[in-house]
Amino acid sequence: MLTQVFQISYEYVASPFYVAGESYGGKYVPAIVRKIHVENPQAKIKINLKGMAIDDGLIDPYNQWDYGLVMYQVGLIDEQELERVSIQTQLGRRAIELKQYLLVSFSI
Repeated sequence: MLTQVFQISYEYVASPFYVAGESYGGKYVPAIVRKIHVENPQAKIKINLKGMAIDDGLIDPYNQWDYGLVMYQVGLIDEQELERVSIQTQLGRRAIELKQYLLVSFSI
């Protein structure tokens, strides 16, 4: 589908192309860049891929979600909220282990 953009707007084919995303986009950006990189050599229209950028990326939810204690230590949440965040973190991690990704989105 991305190559269709360049078919329609051929004047942009030579322009540098960057893939960027933030937050959960951190999961998609590397996959898109890899696909372009792998398919570009055989593509009829080559994408002038120059790089990627990920801002505040959620690329490893299993490890990145464990922020409850830090929030508690800096006074953003109380003990009761810390317990709730810890439970939700455990539920999310367990869902990841079981490959139940839809449940992961509900646990956060």
